[in-house]
Order: sequence, then structure tokens, then C-alpha cells
Amino acid sequence: MLKTTLLTAVAALLLAGPATAMTIYLEGGSTIEGEIIGLTDKAVVVGLDGIKGSRLELPLKRVSEFSLYQIKRSRTDRKSAAAIEALGDWAMGRGLFTFAMEEYTAATKLAGKDATDALKKKLVDASSRCGSDKLARAKKLTDAGDLERARSYFRDILKNHASCPAAEKARSEIARLDVEIRNLKKHKERRAEEERSLEDVKSGLETAED
Repeated sequence: MLKTTLLTAVAALLLAGPATAMTIYLEGGSTIEGEIIGLTDKAVVVGLDGIKGSRLELPLKRVSEFSLYQIKRSRTDRKSAAAIEALGDWAMGRGLFTFAMEEYTAATKLAGKDATDALKKKLVDASSRCGSDKLARAKKLTDAGDLERARSYFRDILKNHASCPAAEKARSEIARLDVEIRNLKKHKERRAEEERSLEDVKSGLETAED
């Protein structure tokens, strides 16, 4: 009985993983500094920074998706392709396509020739979903007139998601934005030159009046 109890305790410690100091971002924008003591299916257990022996249980719904991913990643066995793939599955289910792609890529590289067709398919799907998500963001930025940032998103799609359906659209949008950004730059330069010319005329008239 004692042996069983000890084994159970050791297993619990292994599952809990080492304490990890980090900044935890909460829903709403506030943050908490502390060590991650434990993680359950309901809460993140945090030891507050600077308060010895403190123990705060944060409901998962209060923790931002970004921090929750960071916490899970820090407690994932990075030498296990299966564990990394499982984290990718979690991220994919949450709509965190960029993170899912990163995890599936890491799992594929670690597995090497033993990478399953299912894992490879997950990586392709994550890349495609990630590309589509970035395409939607780029379109919003374009509509808002933030052309430089939009072009950066389109370029990122071509660089990291070249085989996904969004790549073709990104390529045509980059060509269009290049022309539009170049024309806007020329327009600003002409306006600046006109303003300088106007200032010169005003300065000349003032000098003549004196």
C-alpha cells in the first residue's frame, strides 16, 4: 500500500512538471508574475513572484490563450514527438494555427523518417489554415489603409505557406500593393515638393515687401 502511494505521488510530480517562472497574461489585459506550480483541467496553479509559499489557482478561462499555450509548451516533453504532436492538436482545436504549425513542424522533424502520414497531413492542414487566417488579417489591414503591414502579411504567407491556397491570392495582392504603395509615395513626394515651392513663393513675396 505504501509503495503504491509513493508511486502515485511520484507520478503526480512528474505530470506536474518543474516550476516555471513567467509572465502570465490574463483575459482583459492584466498580468501576473510567478512560477507555474501546477496545471489541471480547470486551473493554473501559480506561486506569486516575491511572495514565498503563495499559491494562487487561476481558472483556465481567466488565462489568455497565448499564456496557456506557453504554459503547456513549457511542460511538454520536447524529446517526445507524440507529446509535441498532442500539443499541436490542442493548439489546432483552439484555432491557434500558427502555434499548431510550429508544434507539428517540430514533431515532424523529431520523428524524422518515422513521421506518420497523419502527422504530415496535420502539418499541411495547419499551414493552410494559418495562411488563410493571415490572408483574412491582411485584407482587413488593406481595407483600413494600412498597406505596409498588409503587404508584410502577404509576404509572410508566401514565405511560410507557399503551398497553401492563400499563397496565390497573396502573390497577386503583393503585386497590386507594390504599385499602390509606390504611387502613394510619389504622391507624397509631389505634395512635399509643392509645399516647398509654395513656401519659397511666400518667402519671396515677404522679402519683396520688405
